[in-house]
Amino acid sequence: SNDPVVGINGQGETSLYVARLGLDGFHGVSLAGDNVVNLWLPDFTNAGAVKKGEVEMVAAVALKASKAAGVFRKIKVK
Repeated sequence: SNDPVVGINGQGETSLYVARLGLDGFHGVSLAGDNVVNLWLPDFTNAGAVKKGEVEMVAAVALKASKAAGVFRKIKVK
């Protein structure tokens, strides 16, 4: 499509979001002792064209230091 990837408002302005990745800044978290991604595969021994399986990802993000993330607003786009 021709839709812009970055949103631009009516005044021709946009925002830029940044984060410093690291264990003391912005990072991902998951449950201890468990897989990040769990999957349940379908039974391929049965006939049929349509098979049903599941994929689950239990995760989150954490921002430990507010100085590790920021936003630049009202950036003029030409």
